[in-house]
Amino acid sequence: PRPGLVLLDISLPKVNGMDVLRTVKADPELRPIPILMLTTAAHMSDVATAYAHGANSYLFKPIQYARFVEVMATLAQYWGGLARVPR
Repeated sequence: PRPGLVLLDISLPKVNGMDVLRTVKADPELRPIPILMLTTAAHMSDVATAYAHGANSYLFKPIQYARFVEVMATLAQYWGGLARVPR
C-alpha cells in the first residue's frame, strides 16, 4: 500500500528531506503521491528548491503547539476531504 499524502521535513536525522523529495518525484510510480514540505526551514531558497523538485506544498511548521494543532486540522480537512489526488 502507498500513502495518500507525505508530510516531509527538510531536517531529517539521516538524510536531507530535499533528497527524499527528489528521489520520490523521480520515480514514475511514486510521483503522483502529494508531498507537503512541513518544516521550520524558512529560507526562500528552500521553498523555491522544494517546488522546483516537485513538492505540492510548502508549509512552515509552527513552533507553538496550539498553532501546530490548527495547521494539522486544516491539512486533514483539505487533504483528507476536499483535495482529489490520483490513485
